[in-house]
Amino acid sequence: MEREDLKQRVFDLVAQSQKKVKPTDLARTLARSVGVDKKEVKEAITNLVSEGKLIYTYIGHTWLELPSDKE
Repeated sequence: MEREDLKQRVFDLVAQSQKKVKPTDLARTLARSVGVDKKEVKEAITNLVSEGKLIYTYIGHTWLELPSDKE
């Protein structure tokens, strides 16, 4: 799977989720479903966070979510 396709898949899964997503759970699940290494999924997550498309939040655990529209 191409890097950009994987990033889009990660973004779509977080955006469509009804709740916050744990990065480790997302990496494990997505790696299994598309047949890539977890490290590739984690790299895609890191890239999306660096680009500002996703953010990490911490409330007892680390979560991934979309940034709020407030700016």
